[in-house]
Amino acid sequence: MDSVVQHLLKFDEERTAEIEKFFEFLDYPDFLVDFLQQCQIYISTTTDRNDLFVENIIFLLNYIGERFSSILENGEISGEYNMSTKSKVSTLRIKETFEKFLISFLSVRLTTTMTKKMLTSFESFYPILANPPILADYVTRCYDSSNLSISLLALHSLFKLMTGYDPTLL
Repeated sequence: MDSVVQHLLKFDEERTAEIEKFFEFLDYPDFLVDFLQQCQIYISTTTDRNDLFVENIIFLLNYIGERFSSILENGEISGEYNMSTKSKVSTLRIKETFEKFLISFLSVRLTTTMTKKMLTSFESFYPILANPPILADYVTRCYDSSNLSISLLALHSLFKLMTGYDPTLL
């Protein structure tokens, strides 16, 4: 799995077409959790956040965020998506793993352009986070940016967090 992650999240070339071919495997919660854990390990060992790498990550995050709601049935994972009948993967485990992956990714500073792309994508991530207000610190730091467009995007993200979730958590 490690070599798959390293190949898909390359620093030196865009891999969105290859990541897109890989999407069918991410529909299986067992596989998704393992994949996200490997991504988190890989990301935490690198500090380089060049634009190609970030583009690949954002593309992957957007897909997982948008697709996640369709594999849920009444708040739980639909049986057809489990790779095994003995699967112990819960919705909460997927959300927590995704959250750790996202936080690992955001722990290193992004370029201005990539920060803007990240902030515009946040809305698709909220459904898959175990605790969406955890992004409040990152968004608040972006709001304090000297770049007006980043500040406005961060303000919009804070608004979505406050209106979509309990504002006392922020």
